[in-house]
Amino acid sequence: MNWANVPAIVALGGDKLMIGWSWKTGEGEASDVRISGSTDGGENWAPPVVPHRDRTATEHGFVSLVPAERGGARAFWLDGRKYASRALADSANAHGGETALRTAWVGLDGSLSDEDEVDDRVCDCCPTAAVGRGARALVVYRDRRGRDERDISVAWLEAGTWSEPAPVGNDGWRIDGCPVNGPALDRAGTRLGVAWFTMARDSAAVKLAFSDDLGHSFGRSLRLDGGDPLGRVALVLLDDGSALAGWLESRGAEGFFQIRGVGREGDLGDPVTAARLTPTHASGIPRMVRSGERLFLAWTETGEHPRIRTAIARIVR
Repeated sequence: MNWANVPAIVALGGDKLMIGWSWKTGEGEASDVRISGSTDGGENWAPPVVPHRDRTATEHGFVSLVPAERGGARAFWLDGRKYASRALADSANAHGGETALRTAWVGLDGSLSDEDEVDDRVCDCCPTAAVGRGARALVVYRDRRGRDERDISVAWLEAGTWSEPAPVGNDGWRIDGCPVNGPALDRAGTRLGVAWFTMARDSAAVKLAFSDDLGHSFGRSLRLDGGDPLGRVALVLLDDGSALAGWLESRGAEGFFQIRGVGREGDLGDPVTAARLTPTHASGIPRMVRSGERLFLAWTETGEHPRIRTAIARIVR
């Protein structure tokens, strides 16, 4: 459907997994989110279910998944159902025909509940990111406020109630279109980190902000890039509250996936080139995840025979 509209997968404990993806259903951008579960480590998968029930021939995608209560997962996705009634929008419905961020609980057996709207007006095609477990969840995404300000916002679910969307940083990036460049999010205890790309005031930058109260407030934004970033960010938080942030930097026709350590108090380490890749859509969005004291990287190597490359690095304190 879109080079940045990639699948999402989440481990629920033991051999239980769930995966979500977009599936083209009609003309243009019409697509559904599909979610399937496995109870044997991925050997077999249940028939996929669609978490949204609007049945409109509009775009649904950019899904994120987190472990949820009752052994299932909470899904977040961008939802274009309002475009189906765009012709009916009038002055009383200022947001008619715009993309929303929606969520639902999905069980391993395909059961659905708690579908809800998180934000009624968001960027159309920037990937989302989420963290959570049990009855708590937090999602970060590119919002669309006022006169097309496309900054990063966060919303959280606690005790069954959704918060009002809140800004992570106030860049004031105004753009008449979607930059297709979503944020990255990770959590260590009550500490959160959010990394994102912006071109506010026509200056490209990759930024990072920390929160020590599970996203209710964020500290100052730190700039990470080397001067010519393309975004496509990744983020890993360590147990001591520090972070490893990754992004794609361009130098002419070459692209470099850079990783930089950021201390708990915001001190910046030197950037390290983790991989060389083309700065085109074909190279996709590099991924980064931690397991213990190891950092796992994955990216797309383009060319006549594209393939996925992986690397493992040891985290040195």
